[in-house]
Amino acid sequence: MSYLKHKPGSLEESVIKTLQEGNWQIYADGAYKHTGGGNDDKFDFVIQANSEQDAIRKAEDMLDKARKQGKIGPTQGGGIEVTDITAERTSARISPKDPSNWVE
Repeated sequence: MSYLKHKPGSLEESVIKTLQEGNWQIYADGAYKHTGGGNDDKFDFVIQANSEQDAIRKAEDMLDKARKQGKIGPTQGGGIEVTDITAERTSARISPKDPSNWVE
């Protein structure tokens, strides 16, 4: 199988990696730190990842980044604590990049 012998970073490697990836539906509950309570959100979005564990890791990173940028949550500072998160394989399209569309 010489077609699988390729250089790192090559077109063939990126095609193989893309074929291994799939879309994952993420369902998450987030509680905002340093707030007076009642400021929880539920999130629902689709990302691309290699596995369920990879999808959960990426989703947590995306939610942390969106919170740090002030795109989700209340206006006062503080981070987000993901209290419950699940990932399911799906054929749905990847969600828009704007985190405000992820909130249920």
